[in-house]
Amino acid sequence: MFVVLPLIDQAEPKVFRSAKGANEWAQTGAFAETGADKCEVHWVEDAMNEMQAIAAVKGGSSEKRATIHRRLSAAEIEEIVRLDAIAELRHLGL
Repeated sequence: MFVVLPLIDQAEPKVFRSAKGANEWAQTGAFAETGADKCEVHWVEDAMNEMQAIAAVKGGSSEKRATIHRRLSAAEIEEIVRLDAIAELRHLGL
């Protein structure tokens, strides 16, 4: 069982049965639901229920598997490239 912990205040962890589901939510869903840009994915024993899994993560007895940054949308990437180009032109005095 996997628990995704959004790395912002007041965000509740979310439990997944598969690593794929946990990773996908950490990359896209966590930002949409909580505003978190970064999440930790933890592994806990499958024998636990969801409440026990969340308690294990909060109590520090889980195994941290990854820290995942959110995936940017195509529009966000285009905007970053555009802003970087403007900054470069300003830096060059153009």
